[in-house]
Amino acid sequence: KVLTCLMILLVLVPVSAQDRNALEKKNQALEKKIKETSSKISRTKKSKRSALKYYRLLEAQIRDRKKFKHSLEEEITEIDNQLVELQDSVSLLESQHGDHMELYNRSVRKQFYLKHQTPMWVRLLTSQSVPDAFLRWNQYRKLQKYLQLEMQSAKQMLGQVLEKSNQLVEIKA
Repeated sequence: KVLTCLMILLVLVPVSAQDRNALEKKNQALEKKIKETSSKISRTKKSKRSALKYYRLLEAQIRDRKKFKHSLEEEITEIDNQLVELQDSVSLLESQHGDHMELYNRSVRKQFYLKHQTPMWVRLLTSQSVPDAFLRWNQYRKLQKYLQLEMQSAKQMLGQVLEKSNQLVEIKA
């Protein structure tokens, strides 16, 4: 019995040594695979971090471009509004200019009529009374003031129309 046990032990000891060597080799192979996997994971993490940084950089650029685009759109809208206001101002000034030119033409015609009609001193001397002469003199003086004011107003209006037109041309250019 002892001999059988010894024989079994002798047979098992070399098998154990062989198994141990095989196990050590498997263990080394597994450790090598673990190291390779760990390095792959590390490289993947680094790659993931750099991709995430690049993604965040791209997001920041997109945000900046959207802000820039929005500010450009606001400026364009503001310029369009100013252009519309200037066009409205020019239209209004041209309308007023036309009205003033009509008044100016009327006043020039009246002035021409008055100058080529009987002279003022003849009209004053032919008055039936002094109050009538005074009334005629006042009317003549008021008419002269009115005509002068209309002339000045027409000239100012023309200047404003030309100024607004120049501004419009500059904006369009």
